[in-house]
Amino acid sequence: MGRLTILENGDVVRSWQDLNMTEIPARLSIITLGAREMDVLRSFYRTLGWPELPNGDSSWTGFLLGGVLLALFPISDLTAEAAPDSTAPTGWSGVTLACTVGTRDEVDSAFDAAVAAGAAPVAAATDRSWGGRSAFVADPEGNRWEITWSPQATYDARGALLSWG
Repeated sequence: MGRLTILENGDVVRSWQDLNMTEIPARLSIITLGAREMDVLRSFYRTLGWPELPNGDSSWTGFLLGGVLLALFPISDLTAEAAPDSTAPTGWSGVTLACTVGTRDEVDSAFDAAVAAGAAPVAAATDRSWGGRSAFVADPEGNRWEITWSPQATYDARGALLSWG
């Protein structure tokens, strides 16, 4: 359901609200990657053909992907905000991001396209025991991406994942 809010300056803002929502909504809106070399990471995601937000620069940028914002932020700034009194992480974090595709064969072609754009191949496309297919690549800073397909997945008109199985 939508809700209208009138701001002090007279602007009207429409916001989405689920009346059954808890205090913390069950949704993922933004994933922020801490970038060691912003220009290299920005260039990689643009080379994939992902549209960058018009206000992106080397201090912050984002790519709107099917209802989720992939944000890039300098690792030192992100560490200061999200993990004060910690050192910036190094190496793989144990987290993977996934890009779903619509067909089994698209896993292979998306894997090849990511490698051609500068991703490092991690694991070639493989049929999985759960009935789908996936492959893994790493972006120029080592962030792991799974390219995956499930025969039971469904999507909305924007490509946002509605169901997985």
